[in-house]
Amino acid sequence: MRHRLHAITLATCLGLSVASPCQADSVTKLNVFLANSAQNFSFEALVSFAVLGIKVKPLGNTQQVLTTFVMPITETIYGPSKFTALGTAPYAGGSIGSGLWIERNAGLGNGNPRITLANFRTDYHTKQVLADATIAGQKTVQRMPIYTFNVARPMAQEPNELGMPSLDEELNQLRMTPEGIALFVRGLNLPPFIGTIMRSMQFGTLNQSVILLPRLPPANDAPYVAP
Repeated sequence: MRHRLHAITLATCLGLSVASPCQADSVTKLNVFLANSAQNFSFEALVSFAVLGIKVKPLGNTQQVLTTFVMPITETIYGPSKFTALGTAPYAGGSIGSGLWIERNAGLGNGNPRITLANFRTDYHTKQVLADATIAGQKTVQRMPIYTFNVARPMAQEPNELGMPSLDEELNQLRMTPEGIALFVRGLNLPPFIGTIMRSMQFGTLNQSVILLPRLPPANDAPYVAP
């Protein structure tokens, strides 16, 4: 019920229509609003990165504020939803055009191993965060599941500090998927036992916020292409 309410609230507050059940998935642009997704890495993750020589840098639309990486939310995806009996409803969102450069100082002398994660999507049906994943020099794997998550605070409408209508949500317990672990171990040339440790790690939180004010200029929603 809480998920259903958050989906309906988002559609209502943005003034979006609910499509008929026979319609396929459709995308509604949010890049014109002040909508952001902020990834906050956990202390556990930050310490592990430091020990392993891993550095994370912003790419594309992403902006770094200390240890938080802020990405504009550029779209909402509508389709058949298990959260509502009204036909179709928003069940996923995306930060297209945003990315993270993740590099490890492995001391190999022939260039550091690195991976790129870009064009993040949050799927509330599967409770997964997906991204286009690229190991340096290799082909991009689109929409790879990177994290699973828990909805700690469902999307709710409340005024912000300026009294403007806004939506806020927190996703926590970010845990890396088997695909994500394999990507990090192979792409960053990590010892295999690190993959076992990563299975029990929590990587932080995602905080989604939508303020119903125009973003000027609109966020670039062209997919980020890894170099």
